[in-house]
Amino acid sequence: MKTMSSRISLPGLSAPPSRKDIEELFMSAKAQTNVEVELIWSRQSGVGEFHLVAKCPKMLTEGPMTRTLWQGEPVWELFENDGEHLKHVWRYETSELDFILDVVNVVQNIKHVKSPASKAGKPATGGRKAVGAKPGSFEGDFSWCPLPILLQQIEQKRLTGSLEILGSGGQGTVSFADGQPVDARVKEIRGDGALLEMFLWLSGTYSFQPGKISEECTLKNPVEMTTMEGMTLVDQKKRLENAGLSMTAVLAKVGSIANESHLQLMLSKAVSIPWEKQRDVFYRISDEISLADLLRDCPMAEHEWIPIFYNFALCGVIEILPSGTSQSPLLFLGEKKQDVDQVYRQLLDAEGQMCKYETLLLELQKEYYRYKHYNWPLSIIIFQLRYVDKNSTEQAVLPANSIATAVSRINMVKRHLDLLAHFEDRDYALLLPNTSGPSAAFVANRVYQAIVGAPLAPKIDRQTLSTAFGISSLQPDFSSVEQLLMVAKLSMNQAQGKNYPIVLARPSRST
Repeated sequence: MKTMSSRISLPGLSAPPSRKDIEELFMSAKAQTNVEVELIWSRQSGVGEFHLVAKCPKMLTEGPMTRTLWQGEPVWELFENDGEHLKHVWRYETSELDFILDVVNVVQNIKHVKSPASKAGKPATGGRKAVGAKPGSFEGDFSWCPLPILLQQIEQKRLTGSLEILGSGGQGTVSFADGQPVDARVKEIRGDGALLEMFLWLSGTYSFQPGKISEECTLKNPVEMTTMEGMTLVDQKKRLENAGLSMTAVLAKVGSIANESHLQLMLSKAVSIPWEKQRDVFYRISDEISLADLLRDCPMAEHEWIPIFYNFALCGVIEILPSGTSQSPLLFLGEKKQDVDQVYRQLLDAEGQMCKYETLLLELQKEYYRYKHYNWPLSIIIFQLRYVDKNSTEQAVLPANSIATAVSRINMVKRHLDLLAHFEDRDYALLLPNTSGPSAAFVANRVYQAIVGAPLAPKIDRQTLSTAFGISSLQPDFSSVEQLLMVAKLSMNQAQGKNYPIVLARPSRST
C-alpha cells in the first residue's frame, strides 16, 4: 500500500476488480476514516486506467428517521484516465458493494452475471427468437437479461431497429442506429428521461425488431452515463422501499424548518437536484398526505420524484409512516348513521359494489356546477374490462367474482371523493373531482396496474384481459358534460388493442 498526496493507493490490478477486491477497498477505507483510498486497474484497451476511490466518514450513524436511510455512508467516486486526461465519471454514497460492482462492470462493458448467450437455445443477442419472426428479431424478459446487459449486447452487435419494452411501469420504445440508442419514448416522455424510466422497471418483457427507424435523435447523454444514472435510481428506489415508502405510505415533515434558506442548507449535502424543484415538492407535503395523493396533485415521472424523496429521507426532513385508515366523519351520529348508509346503498348497483349509471350522472352534474362557479378542475376515466377465452376470439364480460376483485383493487387506489360507477351498458367510469387531465392519467395508470398486476381469477390475467382507458377533463375551450363524456369514450376506443391501453385526450372546439 502506497500513499500519493493524501490518498492511499492499493496495489493496482491488470483486470477489472472482483467483488472481493471492492470489499477489500471498502474495508481499507473504513479503517482509514476521512481518508481517500483508491484502487486502480488497466483499461481493456491497454491504454490508461480506471480509479475507484472510497472514503468513509468517522462513523456510520442512523439518521433521524427510525425506518429509513443510513446517513454518513461511504462516498464512492470513479475516474477514467485515457492516457491524456483524467475524467470524473461518477459519484455516489452507498454501502451496497454489489451495486458498486454493477457500476464498475457497466463502465468496463463486461458482464459479471452469466450471459444469456450461454443458455441453451438462446441467441447471443440476449433473447430467444420469436416463432415466425423475421431474421434478426428476438424477445425475452428482464428476469434473465436486465436492461443494462441488453443495451450492451445490442451495442456489441451494432444492431439497428426498435426495442419494444412492456414493463412493470408501462410500455416503452428505444430506437437504435448501429448499436447506439438514439430515441426513447415512454407515454408522453421522450429522450433521456424515458430511458431512465425503463431502467426502473425491474420486471418486464422486450422484443427487438430490426429495420429502419426514425431519424429523430432525442437521446443526448452517452448511454454509459444514462446507464449509471439509471442504476443509481434503482438503488435509491430499493432503499426508499426498504424504508417503508409506497404509494399508500404517509409523508410527514420532521422538525421545524425556519425558512427556505434553512431547508436549502439541510438539503445541500444530498444528491444534486435543482433546488426549486425540491422546494416546491417539500411545501406540498402536509399532514396525512400519501405519496399517491401528492403525485396526483403534482404529477412527476418516477425518475423525477425518486431522487427528490431520497434526498428528503437522507437528510431527515421527512418521515415515512405506514398508511392509516381514515374513519367516517359521521361516526358522531351513532345509530342514526345507519339511516345515512341506507340512503347511500340506494345509489349502488344490485351487488352493492359500485354506483349506478344514474348516480354517476347526478354527481357529474353537481361537479359540473362546481367547475362553472369555482373553476375546480374535473376529469373522468371511462374504461372497459373484458376477457378473451382461450377457446374463443370473442371478448366476454368478466364474471361477477372477477368484477368484485377489480372493484376492491380500484377502491384501494382511489380517493374517498372519487366515484366509481357503471357507465352505460357494459363499461365503467371513475369520476375525479378537482383533478386535472395529467393527474387523471396518473390515476388511470394506478388503476390499470392494480387490475393487471395479479390475476383477477384463474385464467383471467394480463394475457387474457382486455382493458382500455379513456380520459377527458373539462377545459376552458369546451365545458359541456356531453363533450366530456363523448371525448372520454372516443379516447377509450383509441386505447383498445394498445400494449399500454390508456389515452388522455383534449378535445378541440370542433369536437
